[in-house]
Amino acid sequence: MDLLKILRALPGSFVPTKIQTSHLPAQNFSPDSPEAFLECLPGKFYCQGDVSLIKPQRIFECSVHWQKGNHDWFAKHPTKPFNWIGLSSERWEEALSGEHFSSFQSIFISLCESFRAIYGSMQLEDSTKIDSPNGFGHCMPRLHWITYLGKAYTKAMDKQLAKSCNSFTVSRRAEGVLTKLACSAQDTIRQSATESLAIEHLGADYFWNPKDNWRKPQFHYRMPELDWSSVITAT
Repeated sequence: MDLLKILRALPGSFVPTKIQTSHLPAQNFSPDSPEAFLECLPGKFYCQGDVSLIKPQRIFECSVHWQKGNHDWFAKHPTKPFNWIGLSSERWEEALSGEHFSSFQSIFISLCESFRAIYGSMQLEDSTKIDSPNGFGHCMPRLHWITYLGKAYTKAMDKQLAKSCNSFTVSRRAEGVLTKLACSAQDTIRQSATESLAIEHLGADYFWNPKDNWRKPQFHYRMPELDWSSVITAT
């Protein structure tokens, strides 16, 4: 995978040293010996699981999550991500400086495209601490600082994505798009006016309404047709 080549090019303080999953004890990791990481994708726990490469103390984490189910199941389990990729850090100020940013974005794109993610987010660590679901079943959680929209959402939002908007930029990929909000990563920890305008442009009912209660949703939402039986796999 290109991901392993990119990881070797990261500044030393960010290179992951641990593999973490919800099913197994933490293991040591090195880009030069990636076998244990690759065996987890999706590996033994095919129907549901996760694996993360981490630099301890929340310095850096890239995660792959998969879950098999159907629309009704996900609607009842809104904290379960469906084929989701995440990149997070509490030290983005250092990570985003100069030549390092392209490496982090390349890792994110490589993960999203290699595993054909439905949705991906690149964000400050604290931006995960929000009052909204993490998974699907009703809609997308939110637009993060950088968001990857997979093939299904790109097709559903094609007309809106084709129209210019000052709140975000769009970069088209092989099967999806990369959106970047027109503000700093720090400004996206909580939903900002920039994110709200971008969501309105793309279609507010595609995204979770922060005024709703995820245990008993009251708002109307829409989603493109997704293959809920598909489990994230490497290509």
